[in-house]
Amino acid sequence: MRRSLLLFTVLLFSILYPIGCGINPTESSGEDLWSRFQVEPLEEQMFNLINSDRASYSLPALIHDTDLQEVAAAHSEDMYIREFFNHENPDGDSVTQRCNDAGIEWSILGENIAFVNLNGNDSVDPVVMAEDSLMGSPSHRDNILSPLFTHVGVGIATDGEKYYFTQVFMVPRSRDYFSTLESPYWETPWTISEESFYEVWQRLQR
Repeated sequence: MRRSLLLFTVLLFSILYPIGCGINPTESSGEDLWSRFQVEPLEEQMFNLINSDRASYSLPALIHDTDLQEVAAAHSEDMYIREFFNHENPDGDSVTQRCNDAGIEWSILGENIAFVNLNGNDSVDPVVMAEDSLMGSPSHRDNILSPLFTHVGVGIATDGEKYYFTQVFMVPRSRDYFSTLESPYWETPWTISEESFYEVWQRLQR
């Protein structure tokens, strides 16, 4: 496994947004990009790997969310087309803005992005390599294994050589949501009335 890592490039980036909002990237017009029909099986593969990783830690499976998937796919396509690798696109739009523009109601968002360049090496599985690399990075693993997240969307853009991955995790905005969380992940969280939702979330991660 270590030897194969020398044959391609992997870049990772992760972010978490509590409570929140802009503009989805323009739909890809890249001639070399695989069609959505071609990449959807890869996205399903990564979705299954995420839940397999969660199952290894006795965490509940995440729910596949098609709206999050569309936001994730559009961001991956935008990174490919405009040749950048960041949570913020060149227009300054973040995952919060992209989700808000898509009409998604959320209270917490997390986003992982990864880039794999096979450099002509067809012997490796880029989806497995990306997920393994994400799980090997503490900040990315925290998003994948967070007991709070319940929904995820995976979006991939590729020309068969360069692969851009976006994972968007979500806690939905629902007044009934917290009643569904079970101990030890959620027990009388608001012991201090002045605590914000984010402060409670941080305390639960300790």
